[in-house]
Amino acid sequence: MKALINWTIIGALVVSASSEAACNGSLNMPAQHYIVHFGKGSSEPSVEEKARLNAWAAEMNARFPLHQWLLVDGAATPNEDTPQTLASRRAVNTAKAALDAGLIRAPIEVKSEVGSLGNPSSYLPEEDSATLQLSPGCPDNCCQRPSD
Repeated sequence: MKALINWTIIGALVVSASSEAACNGSLNMPAQHYIVHFGKGSSEPSVEEKARLNAWAAEMNARFPLHQWLLVDGAATPNEDTPQTLASRRAVNTAKAALDAGLIRAPIEVKSEVGSLGNPSSYLPEEDSATLQLSPGCPDNCCQRPSD
């Protein structure tokens, strides 16, 4: 009887451990972010910004073999000339630079935004930028979160 109880406990532990290791649907790694900065009124990334983007893209491709999606969001401040057009150009030019840098493994969404009106001294440098957000995927749609 004692042996039967021991085997029952061992069996329960094995079933419990294997169910915890099972994949319960598709999971993604945390999104990775990168900001490309622009000069006031500029919509083309500088040579230095492109070099930094190339390095980031190489790191993302090396660290994450799967990419679920890439979002590129161009921004402008309301006090720049034609801010909506400028934000759109920043987004498109950054998306092109990202593709040239090798971020070609996932669908890309491109959008733009203009910051809200207010005191120009309160505008942040991030408002003259484009943000890239990469969602790395997991092999076999299931993975453990890194313990970075």
